[in-house]
Amino acid sequence: MKGGAARNSRDEAGPGGEAKGSAEGRSWRPSEWAAGRPAKDDAGAGKQHAALFAESRYPSATTCGTCHPRHFEEWAVSQHSYAQLSPAYMALQNFINLNVNGTNGDFCIRCHNQVGMNMEEPTGISNLERHPTSREGITCIVCHRVGNIYNKASGRIALVEGDLLQPVYGPSGGAELKRVLDNRDKYRVVTSADEPGRKIHTEVIEFKEMSTSTFCGTCHDVTLLNGFRLEEAFSEYRASPAAAEEETPFAALQGLKGQDHGSNDA
Repeated sequence: MKGGAARNSRDEAGPGGEAKGSAEGRSWRPSEWAAGRPAKDDAGAGKQHAALFAESRYPSATTCGTCHPRHFEEWAVSQHSYAQLSPAYMALQNFINLNVNGTNGDFCIRCHNQVGMNMEEPTGISNLERHPTSREGITCIVCHRVGNIYNKASGRIALVEGDLLQPVYGPSGGAELKRVLDNRDKYRVVTSADEPGRKIHTEVIEFKEMSTSTFCGTCHDVTLLNGFRLEEAFSEYRASPAAAEEETPFAALQGLKGQDHGSNDA
């Protein structure tokens, strides 16, 4: 052919005279998106945007850690933060699902990852594909965005959605939040998305049930579909002498507050 080899169809001039196959330095028209824009680019951008919107529905523990560094550090080294990442748990769940052809459904993961299940993530995907808040397992909002008593529900709970500015739930109400909001300039906090500064909750709803053992029993008392009692931590506790004083982890932590447990004094 005169002038050398035939041109590739991707190099033919586009509507504006530019090369159709040259994606660098130019914008793609709507018609060109349909004609052959790489699907993986579109999918990648979609995932990134979805992640941003998910953070507004289910805030991450790292977001909470801005104002609650001590609580974040305690959580970060706890079993709760490891719930969805534990290799032992992942191996067991995959083994069970494989051997029952997936009929186990979300039975295991709904205790280990309530955020992911509320987001309707597939049970079998890799942790690398999950949203960052989902990978955090039993993260802050799994307790502080629960507004109902579920009792022995084997981990099936509905989280209250909302960004950082939305109300959270706590056993003692909003007295501390009120003190902070009364001193906004000192703590440099804001309660509006349009204001520059450190965002903070607008309200703490009192939820006393959070300081009871029944709240923990939502996940820590597991009964299989056939009635087999897989885990009885809550039931064992209720039958123990400790239950007479209702000594929950929350109550214990309140009693230890301010004490120096690193002292070497005799």
